[in-house]
Formats: sequence, structure tokens, C-alpha cells
Amino acid sequence: DVKSGVVTSSLAGGNDLVWSRDSSKIIVSESRPGEGKIGKIQVWDVATSKALFSLSNMKISIHYGLEIAPDGKILASTASRGRVFLWNLAQQRIIRAIPADEQSVRYMTLSPDGKKLATCGSERIVKIWSLETGKPLFGLQKHDSESEVYRVDFSPDGTKLVSAWSDGYLGVWELTKGKNVARFRGPTWQVRWMKDSKTLAAANKSGVYFYNAANAVRKASYRPMPNGMGVLISAGGHYSGPTGV
Repeated sequence: DVKSGVVTSSLAGGNDLVWSRDSSKIIVSESRPGEGKIGKIQVWDVATSKALFSLSNMKISIHYGLEIAPDGKILASTASRGRVFLWNLAQQRIIRAIPADEQSVRYMTLSPDGKKLATCGSERIVKIWSLETGKPLFGLQKHDSESEVYRVDFSPDGTKLVSAWSDGYLGVWELTKGKNVARFRGPTWQVRWMKDSKTLAAANKSGVYFYNAANAVRKASYRPMPNGMGVLISAGGHYSGPTGV
């Protein structure tokens, strides 16, 4: 409970977790590496701390990241061998498999309108996919193709995307044109848009930093950030804070 600071329940750990849109459920990915092992995605009831159902497939042994669509009906999960699976939560089944990367998907995010998926991985390019068809729409690639992509995030208004690259640069892309409109140095462990679709929150082990996405001017920062790993944005998109281990 956030107000009281009291732990109300605990769940078995996993690779990643997301809340359902109505906050009544928590969805956790579990991996079971090894031949013949089947990975699971567990859906838990928050009020009772009981597992409601599991999502699994005989061909999937490892589940990594999770993202839930804005309407709460579709769940996206990254898996081994560079695949992204789309699940219908009501029907508890896979409705589409997307071969997003030749080796592995490092990160993915869904657009605010629930129509597009952005992925990044070993191929050093940001790929934008149609959720309706599962087909690639276009790719976003820096002139320096040697840099890997660590993180991607759609702006809340759906018009832009930010990417964090291994060479220490953040890139802002105009999605209607597929054009890179800004590029500047900044933390690349994690990056998120704030609600205004104009401000970026980026993090590394030193702290959380806020930038004007249009001109790369740093607006504020939180330091230090012991054992910091990422950025957590509040549900309203107004506040940002560090996450750690």
C-alpha cells in the first residue's frame, strides 16, 4: 500500500511484471530454461494474492519482457529466439507471433493507441510493427550502425519515439516521417517520456535527468541514485523516480 508503506501481499518472482489496466491483476513472466521445459505467464489477483490462470505454449521455454495494450485486452511478451507473442487475455491464447529479431529482443513498447509495437535487439535497429497484421511498418536506424539500441519509448501523444543507444546518445524520432529530429548525449540505461510529450526522463547509475526533447537542454536532475537501474513514471505521467536493486 503506497500510502501506509505496508506490504499487503507478495508474489513469486519472475523476469518481468505489469499491472492490468484496472489494477486488479498483476501479470508475471516466468522462465524455465531447458529442453522440454515450458515457460509461463502467471496472472494473479491482487486482492486475494491467488493465481487466476497461466498463459503458456509448448514451444516457449523463456519469457522476458511484458507490455499490456492500453485497452487491457492484449498482452505482448518477448521470448527466446527474438520472438514477440501477442496474447488475447480473455481467450488466454496466442493470437500472433512476430519474428522481431534474428537473435534476441532487448526491449519493446506499445504505442498509446495500441496499434503499433516498437522493438530493439541484436540487429541494431528500431523496428515498428503493426499489431493488427504483425507486419513491419518501417525501421529507424542511426548512421552509425555499430551502436546497439538499449531502450525505446513512444511519446504519450503517439507522434514521437525516443531511443537510447550504446554509444551514449539519445535519439528522438518523428514517426510520421520516420525522421531523426534530435540526437544528444545522455543516460541510456533507461529513458521515458513524461506526460507532456516534450520532456524526457533518462537514467543511469548516477541519477535521473530531465531533458527538453526539442533542444536537448537539461531541465532538472535527481542525484545520487545508488544501485539505480531505471526510471519509473507515475500513472499520470507527471512524476518520475528511480528504480534500483
